Amino acid sequence: MERLLKHLHHAALNRPRLCLTWWLVALLIAAAVLPQIKLDASFRTFFDADDPLVLSLDELQTNYTSGDYSAFMIAVDEGDVFSRATLMAVEELTQAAWQLPRSVRVDSLSNLPYSRHREDDLQVTELIEDAATLSDADIQEIRDYVLGEKLLTNRLVSPDATATLVVVTFAPETGESLEASIVIHEQSVALQKQLQQRYPQLHFHITGVVAGNAAVTKAATRDGMLIIPLAFGFALLCMFWFLKRESGQTTVAIHGLAGSLAVITVATLLPMGLMSAIGIAANNVTSVIPVVILTLAVADSLHILITYNQRLHAGDAQRSAMLESLRINAEPVWLTSVTTLMGFMALNFSESPPFRHMGNLVGCGVVVAWLASNSLLPSIMMLFSADETSQRQDRHMASKGMARWVINHHHGILISGLLLFAVGLGCLTLNRVNESWITYLAESTDFGYDTARIVDRFQNLNEIEFDMVAGEADGIYEPAYLLKVKNFADWLREQPEVRFVQSIDRTLMHLNKVIHGNDPSSYVLPSSRGEAAQYLLLYEMSLPYGSSMSNDITIDRAASRLVVGLKSSDTAYHLDFQARAQHWLTENSPELWHPGTSTTTIMSNLAHRDTRGMIWATLLALLAIGGTLALAFGSLKYGLLSMLVNTMPATIALGIWGILVGQVGLSVSIVFSVSIGIIVDYCVHFMSKYRRARHEQGLPTAEAIEYAFGTVGVALLVTTAVLVVNFGILSLSQFRVNIYMGVLTSMTIALALLTQLFFLPALLLTLTNIKARLAQASPPAVTTEGASPSIMERMRTHCYGKIRAWVLPSVASG
Repeated sequence: MERLLKHLHHAALNRPRLCLTWWLVALLIAAAVLPQIKLDASFRTFFDADDPLVLSLDELQTNYTSGDYSAFMIAVDEGDVFSRATLMAVEELTQAAWQLPRSVRVDSLSNLPYSRHREDDLQVTELIEDAATLSDADIQEIRDYVLGEKLLTNRLVSPDATATLVVVTFAPETGESLEASIVIHEQSVALQKQLQQRYPQLHFHITGVVAGNAAVTKAATRDGMLIIPLAFGFALLCMFWFLKRESGQTTVAIHGLAGSLAVITVATLLPMGLMSAIGIAANNVTSVIPVVILTLAVADSLHILITYNQRLHAGDAQRSAMLESLRINAEPVWLTSVTTLMGFMALNFSESPPFRHMGNLVGCGVVVAWLASNSLLPSIMMLFSADETSQRQDRHMASKGMARWVINHHHGILISGLLLFAVGLGCLTLNRVNESWITYLAESTDFGYDTARIVDRFQNLNEIEFDMVAGEADGIYEPAYLLKVKNFADWLREQPEVRFVQSIDRTLMHLNKVIHGNDPSSYVLPSSRGEAAQYLLLYEMSLPYGSSMSNDITIDRAASRLVVGLKSSDTAYHLDFQARAQHWLTENSPELWHPGTSTTTIMSNLAHRDTRGMIWATLLALLAIGGTLALAFGSLKYGLLSMLVNTMPATIALGIWGILVGQVGLSVSIVFSVSIGIIVDYCVHFMSKYRRARHEQGLPTAEAIEYAFGTVGVALLVTTAVLVVNFGILSLSQFRVNIYMGVLTSMTIALALLTQLFFLPALLLTLTNIKARLAQASPPAVTTEGASPSIMERMRTHCYGKIRAWVLPSVASG
């Protein structure tokens, strides 16, 4: 590696124009393929194409008239929805919803099948027919019927009857077409605004998967146009200020800024070009990749330019100053790049493709930034003349003053840091896994606001769907099958989390009752297969236009769909309920077993699996980083110290998160590994300068700490400002995944700076003092000729002999 870097450095310094040309060619190639990047903001991008949970959902939607949906809510401020004006709005919206592209079903109070027994016959009509002509008695009859049906009061009507839903189901393939979702949502919003003008006393809101896909796409476009320029501009502003401060000359700062800008540009565009070339779609997660890369790319060029300016101040020629800067920073810049790469490579353990893509592409950007810092940056700097720079002699006095304060108070700092670490560890358990697609967009968006209002009225929108397969055509008419479905449905209704259960057994029991003159004793399942078939056939033939049983039973009558509405969106409760339902089916009706699926279900399972996988990924990344630093520094002690100081910030941050928020999802689960890959840079640069002072200059521990503060203290402050603000800029996103990741990562990085500048020096001083006291307390070793060696000495000699006996023959034979 050292030889490779030497060749790279000399090539960049001796032939800067040629080096610049090669980088320009690579940049042009990347820029040429960038327009081919496609945007896919569907929730399905969070899953692998062969994910069994997604395949189960797709299969269920294929078997039934079930696809992605949009839900319109009509709400009132006073009274209930059973007024003439509100029912007119429901009827009008229902009729208009059929005109939305790709709509295959509309469910509302207006077209709800209303079964009645008339003259020994079954009559099925729409619940609301010409709402404008309804009498008060008609409205009261509708109110009594709806409020008497628990299924309706929890699914189409809110529990307090102040809101009702109009649910529009679209063709199953709609969710795979982003353009279709956008068109549908645009027309839905236009319909919403039109009805709002006609009925100003009512409130109209839209949510659902189709509406969510369109809203997420809009948010992704907005984030890319806002966040990336802000992050880019702030990084350059910080770089210019710091270089101006170090050099004292505006022209020198501009030259350094040009070099840094070039490094940031190639480090950002080359991975994005690769992303386009291999066909990775952009989404709300991958859209922040440029922000992360450009933020990380600042650090490499910053440290090289700092040393370069220092050598110029010391009187070195331009080429010598740059060569010395590259030599001094070769180890820390290489180590920070490798350890950062390890942290982001840990994202490959994520269950979600966007986060894996993010880890790999950011890792690619880190490698490009390292190469560019060692070749493109010096090439550009060689093309500018090195002006004489002024130097303020006291520019490091503040850093050295801080170092002396840390040295004088290291006992208290160490104890405080360990206490905070212990508290952070204890508060980690306050976090619980919770993920729901309906809260992915912040309430600042129309979708987020509408969804929050609908959740307020209906408590929740979470459902689980079960495919109850009978095993043969027309098998759903079999009384034994219907009894098993009924038993499962009855068990589900007894569970505290359940709001409603929609199943075929209730439909047949209701039909049996209506056909027998609404006799309460007839509210039972049909007694024979023929009777059940006859009832369903009669019911389907009587359904109004546009209504069908296709969303409840398959075409060949071999299976029926059972839908469970849940009160809570908490992932833990959702997964626990799903597990209990699966266990009940296994124990009581194994032939009907189905895992249960829905959008919420697969998101909950993904969050649970991803969090568990990222815990192991973080541990592996931490061990790999610690081992790398131990080998690079030639000391196991430094490797262990790095593991401790790199773990503390994320642990404390997640502990604070547990106190303030208490919920972790897909975004939070990756923060630990991402932040470790970033904050390890602080440890590398500080420890590198500290070791250089100790070993090359022979300084004692306290003076070595002062030297490290003076050489990298301000640089770490500037780097932290860039990292904290740029990750904090992600909080301006409309996507909660980005918001949580940005806020928590910023908090972790800020804590990392405090850990490196306060806790790490205090720990180094304490360990040095302990070592000195042990050396003074230990009596000198007494060596007597012929004395037997100690047990440890015998073990060391034995192990060395074994290794020598194995290694030397291998080397000789090689």
